[in-house]
Amino acid sequence: RILIDLASWNQDRLKEKIEEIKHAIHEKEKIAFLYYSDKGETKREIEPYLIVFKWSSWYVYGYCLMSNGFRLFKLNRLSKLHNMKILFEPRQITDENLKFEHFFLKEEIQLSALFDESVKYRLIEAYGPMCYSISKTGKLFFERGFTNPNYLVQWILSFGDKVKVINPPWLISHIKENAKNILKQYEE
Repeated sequence: RILIDLASWNQDRLKEKIEEIKHAIHEKEKIAFLYYSDKGETKREIEPYLIVFKWSSWYVYGYCLMSNGFRLFKLNRLSKLHNMKILFEPRQITDENLKFEHFFLKEEIQLSALFDESVKYRLIEAYGPMCYSISKTGKLFFERGFTNPNYLVQWILSFGDKVKVINPPWLISHIKENAKNILKQYEE
C-alpha cells in the first residue's frame, strides 16, 4: 500500500488555495493575490490555467496581467487570494509555453565543496549516492551545477559548519559576509 501526501506543512491553507484556483480555472475567472518574492511584495492579477506540482512545490500557471505573459507562481508564496469573478477569454497556450524549465534554469553556477561525513545522507537524498567522491582528507567532495544563486546560497548555508566551499569565489565571499553578519547579531 502506498500513501502519497504532497501537501506542505501549511497544508490546510494550501488545500483551500488549490480548491479556489481550480474553481477559477473551471469558470474561467481571473484571480488576484499578494505575491512574495526576492524582489519584494507585488499585487498580481492573473488568468489561471493550470495547477502545477513541480520540483516538490505547488504552483499556479497563468497569464499575468502585470507582466503581460505566462508565469508560474508558487502557492506557498501567495496570500490574500481571491476570485475576482471577472471572466476572461482563454489564451492559446503553446507547447513552448508549457516548458516550465525556463522559469527555473538560468546560467549554470559550478559548485565545488567539501562536506562532512555527517551530512552524507542529505547529499544522497538530494542528488543520489554517486554525487560525491571521498577526498584525501576523508571529506565528501561534491561538484555540481546550480542555476539559482539564491537557492545555492541558502542550501549551502543550511549545512552550517559541515561544508567548506572551494568554488566559486563569490560564494565563499558571500558565506564569510553572512557569517560575520550572524555573529554581529549575537554580539549586540
